[in-house]
Amino acid sequence: MISNIARVMVCASIVGLSPTVFVGAVAQAQGSTITLAVAGRYNANPSIAARGNFAAVAWSGTLGSTMDIYVATSRDGGAKWSAPVQVNATAGDARVSGEQPPRVVLVAGRGATPE
Repeated sequence: MISNIARVMVCASIVGLSPTVFVGAVAQAQGSTITLAVAGRYNANPSIAARGNFAAVAWSGTLGSTMDIYVATSRDGGAKWSAPVQVNATAGDARVSGEQPPRVVLVAGRGATPE
């Protein structure tokens, strides 16, 4: 549930992984296992935000000397996640690190679901 995902925010920012959600390996919610990663890339530097049943994870994916930022979302408390979407403007041109990871922020939309 989202309460578990919300608790992960601290773990993810400290060590990059947790028993509930972590990028580059698996996310677990309600007994299921879900991979949050882009195949063929080194996935790291997660940022997690949640509100109600909506959650979003942003992370970097590196391939050789190129890096992109990806986001996956869940609308059901983390049981299912969308496919990762590249969100940086120029493909391969993102620059982040563990000290300056990508950040995801939820903004209230017109309805109850964040955008």
